[in-house]
Amino acid sequence: MTAGGSFRSMVRLLAIVSISGCASSPVPETLRNQAAAQPRSLIELRAHASDYRDRMVILGGDIVQARHLGKTSEIEVVQKSLDSADRPEQSDSSGGRFLAECSYFVDPTIYKKDRELTVAGKVLGMREQKLDEAEYDYLVVGCDYLYLWPQRQPAGNYPYPYNWYGWGWPYYYYPYSFYYPYYPGPMRGPVKRR
Repeated sequence: MTAGGSFRSMVRLLAIVSISGCASSPVPETLRNQAAAQPRSLIELRAHASDYRDRMVILGGDIVQARHLGKTSEIEVVQKSLDSADRPEQSDSSGGRFLAECSYFVDPTIYKKDRELTVAGKVLGMREQKLDEAEYDYLVVGCDYLYLWPQRQPAGNYPYPYNWYGWGWPYYYYPYSFYYPYYPGPMRGPVKRR
């Protein structure tokens, strides 16, 4: 093998490693391929819900509530844009609300308020339902696949102490304060000998 051939194989290997290191979605690839032609926004999807009926979409957002309705379960979600891993982004913008209608039991104690959810399912249509005191037109989506995201860890919890390199002020050089004359360490009184 020549030097050029080994260089090409190294470039191929690096390309494969870099592609495999990208963020991946928890949604199965078959469902992602079926949802490839979905509209970019929930507003557009709601406006043309009849055109997208029985077509696969991937939506996500924050759970408002989950209800068990006898033989089905319903999850009300405030829609958020999805990132490259299909996780709802943390933002205050939304295209509205949608309902995920599941033909199986979804436990409301697990699918709690403010948890992040990604739903892959077929568009079932629109449903008018009460939202507080007003009527609201919800887009209804089936539950072919649900992914409840783990709760995000709060930022700023650095696992190491602030002064990781020593004792911290004023004991940076204690007990070896004679090496650094500008701060002698803790004050010690004179020692009296008997």
